[in-house]
Amino acid sequence: MPVEVKAYRCQYRCRRRATTVLASMVRHEKFCLKDPEHKTCLTCSHNSRNPGDDYEDPYFECAVNAEIPEGKKCAIDCDKHERG
Repeated sequence: MPVEVKAYRCQYRCRRRATTVLASMVRHEKFCLKDPEHKTCLTCSHNSRNPGDDYEDPYFECAVNAEIPEGKKCAIDCDKHERG
């Protein structure tokens, strides 16, 4: 007989798998790149990539040439961010 398990998933739908540890997911959400409050390329209207693209791909194309720190996937707390 299967056992019911309670699990937690990121509220920003970032494709992170579910976890049974609430503290782990809370910690993840503090840094989730899909959280609009973090002003990342993933939530910006200047990002010219399709929304369906795999966001793990580290290459973003910014229409206003926002500076992406070297070795980072995308800009965080970007001054040029506009919600998309």
